[in-house]
Amino acid sequence: MAAFSVFVKRFPFQSLNIPFIPQAIKNPTMPNTKSTKYLNSGNVIPLNVERGQIGWSMIGADNNTMSGRSEQVNTVRGISSTYACYNCCPDSMTDSAPIPLFYEFDVGQQHSYGFTAEVSNCYRLPGRSQFDGYDWFSSDITVGTIDYYGLATAIDGGTASMTGYFDEVSWTMITPTATCDRQVITVPGTGEMQVRPRVTSIEPSRGLIGNTIRVTINGSGFRSGATVSAGTGISASVISITRSQITADFMIATNATGGNHRVIVSPVRGPASIDSVNFFVQIPTSLVPFNAPNVAPNGIGPLQTPVNGNILGLSGQVLASNVTGVARNYAFTLADQEGQRIFEGFTFDESFSDYCGTDGSLPSTFSSQVPANRILGDINLRAVPYPNELSGYDCFDQTFLVKIGNTTYTLTPKFHIEVGRKDGQLIANRTIIQPGHTH
Repeated sequence: MAAFSVFVKRFPFQSLNIPFIPQAIKNPTMPNTKSTKYLNSGNVIPLNVERGQIGWSMIGADNNTMSGRSEQVNTVRGISSTYACYNCCPDSMTDSAPIPLFYEFDVGQQHSYGFTAEVSNCYRLPGRSQFDGYDWFSSDITVGTIDYYGLATAIDGGTASMTGYFDEVSWTMITPTATCDRQVITVPGTGEMQVRPRVTSIEPSRGLIGNTIRVTINGSGFRSGATVSAGTGISASVISITRSQITADFMIATNATGGNHRVIVSPVRGPASIDSVNFFVQIPTSLVPFNAPNVAPNGIGPLQTPVNGNILGLSGQVLASNVTGVARNYAFTLADQEGQRIFEGFTFDESFSDYCGTDGSLPSTFSSQVPANRILGDINLRAVPYPNELSGYDCFDQTFLVKIGNTTYTLTPKFHIEVGRKDGQLIANRTIIQPGHTH
C-alpha cells in the first residue's frame, strides 16, 4: 500500500507535525479519528496554520505521482517528496489507553469514549493524540448505552462499564527497498460510566417537627434499591420506586434542626444525586389569621349580641343558648418560622395572665387538639342566662403554646382580650401586645 506523511513547520519557535493518510489511498482498516491533529481526508491543510512551510512525501508504487514542487521523484517506485529525506513511514501508535477511565453522567447526558495513544515517526518527537475506538458495548444497558463508535448515553442511576477496541498501527521502514511495513495490534479498553439520579421536586416540601410525613420525590434515573436521605434528624424509609418517582416516609425527630434539609437519592452503585431540592422542617412559631369568608373574614368573625338567644362557634355549633351576652369568633392557622402554614395536626394549650376585669377571674388553662388540615378556632365571650342583664367585662392576656415531644413552643403573637359591657358598650376585642413574627 502507499503511505503518506505531512508535517507543518512553524518557525522560529516550534514545529507541528500533522501526519495523515490522503483519502485516495486511505486503508479502510485504519481507525477514524476525531483529533484536531488527525483528519479523515488527506487533502485538507488545517485552518489554524498561519505561516511556515508544509512538506510531504509519499511512498508506494500505486500512487506514483504527486502535484506540486518535488525535490525527490521516482515514478517507478512511487516516491515524491518536497525534501531530500523522503523515506519516512507514517505515524506509529503505542501505549494506547481508553478515555475517559471514569466519567460521571447526569441522566440523559451523552459523552464519547475513545482511546489515547502515543504517536511518533521519524520527523518528530513522540506525543499523545486521541482516537475513536470501535465495537463499543455496555455492561449494563439499563444504566447506560453506547454506540459502535463510542457515543454513550446515561439512562438510569448506577454504574456500568463501557468496553471498546482500538487498532494500534505501527510502521517499519524496510531497507533497502524503502517501503513501509504495517502491523496492527487490536487492544481492548474499558472506561467506567457512573450515572447520578436527578431529583427535581418533593411533595410536600414541608413537614412539622416530630411527625412522620409521606413524601413523593420526583426526578429521573431512580432504580430499585436506591436509598433516600435528608440530613440529620430525618429518617427516610422508601415505600416504592419507579424510574421517575420515589414514595418515602420522612420520620422527623423531635430534636431535628428546623429549616432546609437537602434531599439526596443514592443508587445501589454509583454517585448520589447533587440537586438542590430541599425538605423544610417546620417549627411551630406563630398563629396567622385565616380568612373564612362566610364566618370570619380575614380571621375575624362578626360581633354576636344575643338577647335570649344563642352564641355560635365558627362551624355554627351552639356554644351557649338562651343567654344575653356578647361574643366574637376568631380563626387562625399554625405557621412555621417562615410564616408558612403547618398542615399536620397538633395539640395546643391556652394560658391566661394579668386579669384586669370588673368582677371575674382568669379562665383556667386548658388543652385542645386541632386535627390535620383544620384551622384553630377561638372565641371571646361573656354571657349570662336570660332574663339577666349583662354587666361588667373581662380583660386578660392570652398566650398559645404547642408541645411536641419534650419541647414546648410559645407561639406569637400574645393577645390582650376585652369582652363584655364596658363604658356602656358591648365589646369583644382582641389586640396584639407582643407581635413576634408578623406575616
